[in-house]
Amino acid sequence: MPLRATIVLIAGLLAYSQNIRAQKPEFDTTETISVNNASLNAISTRAVRHFIKHYPDVQNEKWFITSKGFVASFTSNSEIYRIYYNQKGIFRLSVIIYDGKNYPQTLERLVSIGYPGAEIKNIVELFNGSERLYGITISNQQLYRLIEYSDSDTEVVDEYNRQM
Repeated sequence: MPLRATIVLIAGLLAYSQNIRAQKPEFDTTETISVNNASLNAISTRAVRHFIKHYPDVQNEKWFITSKGFVASFTSNSEIYRIYYNQKGIFRLSVIIYDGKNYPQTLERLVSIGYPGAEIKNIVELFNGSERLYGITISNQQLYRLIEYSDSDTEVVDEYNRQM
């Protein structure tokens, strides 16, 4: 799945879960999980090695087996991390959901300059090993907007009305 389609999917799920007037996306990533908190013996050795190398200070991560591979999940500094691997244990994608106030400063400035008066609701960061893409959900009390940001380029991808 291309990064942009993934951003729209994740932002749609977040909007849906926050009771914003949005339709639930057709593909819900939670429906593919088959084993909750799988033992490390059931996970690809390659995936576990990659995870330990790139996330050395993480403790209490949870692993899931999906129809497409493996997912490691953990929380750090109020950010939610999901690291996706294919069935051979090869890294595919990392997803970070910034749902607190620890947003990257560059993105906070982008919103404050480009969308005065708007408040950041959450930021989703996707990284596929070579490309980094952000989905930023902002609100001005009446309208929610999903902004895509990558390499100094911004675009409004979707808008949702606030549920009354």
